[in-house]
Amino acid sequence: MADWIFHSVASTYDLPGALKEAPEHDNVLGWRVTKYAAEIKADDTVYVCFGGPREICPGLYATATILTPPDTIESKAWERKYEAPGVPLPPHVLGVWLKIEQHLAPPVARSDIYDLEEMKDSQFVKTHGNGTNFRLTPKQASAIEGLIAKPRALGDPTRAGSRSGSTRLAAAKSGRSQPDRLEHP
Repeated sequence: MADWIFHSVASTYDLPGALKEAPEHDNVLGWRVTKYAAEIKADDTVYVCFGGPREICPGLYATATILTPPDTIESKAWERKYEAPGVPLPPHVLGVWLKIEQHLAPPVARSDIYDLEEMKDSQFVKTHGNGTNFRLTPKQASAIEGLIAKPRALGDPTRAGSRSGSTRLAAAKSGRSQPDRLEHP
């Protein structure tokens, strides 16, 4: 099994909106594959990232498992409404179906991912997330898992099936308040 970052940007897709609706659709999303089609496999782990300007809170929004190998897929009608106006994706694309395993509320800040020593040589950091699919080494995936496990100022990870919509405050381990990395990347 391999680990990946799958990345979308606000100018083409409203990922946070789609993730909010995903529980109504068994937490399954289609995702375009633009690179590594021969290497991406069912049961691989995906870290789902959203990029764009700081005011949209770019970062890691969810974890997922790949359900299918890359093949031609057709986006579901509910997903298509999250495409950016005037920038529709082709109706049939090379892609995979993802099962969202964990929604991250709040997301792990993109700046925290960029700051990881293990990520400094990754294509995701080198290209500033310019792309859709990025391979991760086991050390990189482990470092990202460490970020997910750390308390964040606005909340903590919630299981994908949780639909309460509430966000709990996560206390810092030292008991002292820490600044929100989303506010100060």
